[in-house]
Amino acid sequence: MPALTIAQMPLPLAQISRRARNAKNRTDTHLNALFLAEATIKLVACGRVASVLSAGLDAKDPLARQMEQVCHPSLGQWNGLARDCGKALGKRQDRALLPLALPLDSHEALPAVRAYYKD
Repeated sequence: MPALTIAQMPLPLAQISRRARNAKNRTDTHLNALFLAEATIKLVACGRVASVLSAGLDAKDPLARQMEQVCHPSLGQWNGLARDCGKALGKRQDRALLPLALPLDSHEALPAVRAYYKD
């Protein structure tokens, strides 16, 4: 999977990535890289939650209860939502048509991350 250039990223991610690359010191670089990771997780989680909700979700499903309990989610809750929604989408028959159904715990993205930061 080829790495995205800044021009191909969604605007919020591109702005944070640009801040990380243009930071004046290592602390700012580190903090902006952390903000980029957090924004990426939240963006993926939002897309997956929307996909699960549009496909229909049983009210008795533990995932539905997890979504009900989230009012102001922490980063860990965002990550859990992204992971659990990915698992729910991965069990569907039409999962090949859903681009957000890939599991987050796989290491398929690591080469793309390395290629991005080699630039």
